[in-house]
Amino acid sequence: MISEKVIHEAVARYDRERDRYIKLASRVADLCRSAVVEDNAIRAQVTSRTKTVRSFEGKLRRFARRPDKDFSTVDDVFAKIGDFAGVRVATYRPEDEARVAELVATLFCGPAGGEMEIDRKDKLDPAKAQFYRSTHCQVFLHEEELVGDYANLRGASCEIQICSMMAHVWNEIEHDIGYKPEGGGPGNDERGLLEILGHLTRSGDVTITQLLAANTARMTAQTVRALRALPGILPMQDSGPCCSR
Repeated sequence: MISEKVIHEAVARYDRERDRYIKLASRVADLCRSAVVEDNAIRAQVTSRTKTVRSFEGKLRRFARRPDKDFSTVDDVFAKIGDFAGVRVATYRPEDEARVAELVATLFCGPAGGEMEIDRKDKLDPAKAQFYRSTHCQVFLHEEELVGDYANLRGASCEIQICSMMAHVWNEIEHDIGYKPEGGGPGNDERGLLEILGHLTRSGDVTITQLLAANTARMTAQTVRALRALPGILPMQDSGPCCSR
């Protein structure tokens, strides 16, 4: 359980420190965008966000109603909640999720400079309208990053979520309707529609992969034809045995 006193003090502390987490989320997003996505020609979008004070307070009050959440001190709250700063890498293809996670693991570290853990979640269960899929990484900046303006980020962590764009759609909608429901939802109609959307997002992943493959094949063929039209660049295709003697 979480006392009202702990909630009040934790919210006040986060209000004072929020600028620090804004800076952390921005820095982690910049590194992911440049060193993970752009340097490796991965098709993906990188976004970042920092939890608002109001959202943080709401989360603590939801936790206060759950017997499995036991935060007896403010330090417990900050040690056990890791999504103050968040970055999302939404890939075009689900096949790129694992590669992005591996690159993230080389770019950041875990607590006290240790190895970062990769937590892959795939909770496919259509009978329960469950289609959540995402890879979670709780990351810290390496010591060499913690200089100058970033020196005060030592000890602060950022949650990186990696998923396909289609999975992101389902994850976000289910989070708002199912994870933090108002009025005891979701109801049967909502669960049925979440299941339909889940099937659509999974099939959408397959379609996007095939679409990008078809686009690559077409562009490659066009490039080859253009090169063959240039004298001395590529030989023309062999049209058969030569007729001359």
